[in-house]
Amino acid sequence: MVTYSGHHLSVHIQFKDFESIQDISKTSIHPLNVKYLNNSIDTMSETRRDNDDTYMRAINIDSITSGNETSTYCGIKISKEMDLLKMRKISFDRSYKNPCWRKADGRLRCLPYMYLIGVAKCGTTDLFSRITMHPDFVAPVVKEPNWLSSKRFWEHQSLDYYTAAFFSPITKTLENDKTKQKRNRLITGEASINTITGAHAWQNLGNNVGEDAPVENNPEYIYHLYNETRILINIRNPVDRLWSEYLAFSRNTVLSPEKFHSIVEKSIKLYNDCTAKRSLRSCIYDRSLWNYASLNDTEVVIYGTRPCRVIPIDIVMLQRGIYHVYIQDYQKVFRKDHILIQRLEDISKDPQTSLEHTYNFLGLRPLKKNQMQYILNANVKNSNPRGHGSVGTMLQKTQHMLYQFYKPHNEKLVELLGKQKYNYGPTGG
Repeated sequence: MVTYSGHHLSVHIQFKDFESIQDISKTSIHPLNVKYLNNSIDTMSETRRDNDDTYMRAINIDSITSGNETSTYCGIKISKEMDLLKMRKISFDRSYKNPCWRKADGRLRCLPYMYLIGVAKCGTTDLFSRITMHPDFVAPVVKEPNWLSSKRFWEHQSLDYYTAAFFSPITKTLENDKTKQKRNRLITGEASINTITGAHAWQNLGNNVGEDAPVENNPEYIYHLYNETRILINIRNPVDRLWSEYLAFSRNTVLSPEKFHSIVEKSIKLYNDCTAKRSLRSCIYDRSLWNYASLNDTEVVIYGTRPCRVIPIDIVMLQRGIYHVYIQDYQKVFRKDHILIQRLEDISKDPQTSLEHTYNFLGLRPLKKNQMQYILNANVKNSNPRGHGSVGTMLQKTQHMLYQFYKPHNEKLVELLGKQKYNYGPTGG
């Protein structure tokens, strides 16, 4: 028997049904997870999730530190520079439209002017691709640096590394602009879709320590870095979004509507168990709860001893479709005219109007007709990259279950944004 003890809980797991790593590697488990069982062969077995208590004792492990220690997250020491609100505000050079400044050594650094923060499978890749095609937008090195949410913790990436590694294209362009005519036009940005779901180590930062829900999170961090940042949020019918996410992001070679239904059932049960005891925001921002919801029985074995190292093979993130929680958190920090919310259904129906609206929101100059047409004619990006057409459609009973789950949240979104179009039906727009 292996006992995991953490703040709030202890989890006891017995291992007996696997005799070797080879046995486990034959199961439906991500190969990156297999190596973490090397030291657990003598204590491996199956974990059964038979009742509410088992669910609730297992969640929250990966966000917990031992004893009263609050300076580590999953074994990672939280350094002072990771708490962005403690950083001194940057003094930007206002001759640039984009937030840029010079370091003490004279080197130019630039932050994003805009963040397309999500939501996953809501057309973010395609929209960002068309934003980068505007002549006054300088694309970053990659679309998704994932710095705010994860890599500044897991890979100890500093702010200086973030700006130098990912936004060097705009600094080079501006430095090479001898006439200085581009500095009041050019902007850059990024589109890490996990930004909207928050910083991985929020529980260990600043005023969040000891709190059940974040007091400060990515909205506050972005605003602190540059308070004129533009925030773009794409959403779609949350029922359709969840199915699309399962097909696109799951690493399992065998996907099925039946398996999806099973994970959805478990996810809703976990949600109901959590919200019966904690606030909605506390549950929504609990990464461990949603990771646990997607784990198969084999992965639960690893989760009991290595909670921070499990990579679910099936991805079904129910909480991402509860849009009103995330949007409200950004509206509390940013002016409403600095937040652009668009539905994928509207973008698909009238891409030109949507793109013109996006360019205008970012302060990008209107394009000539032939320039705009060239951008609109570009191939759609990332519509169904893995080609899972053979899987079929989700079961009708799953669709109905998800519609009933999201219905009250869609109604709250209507209240928040004041438009009935956000009150989605069972599917479509």
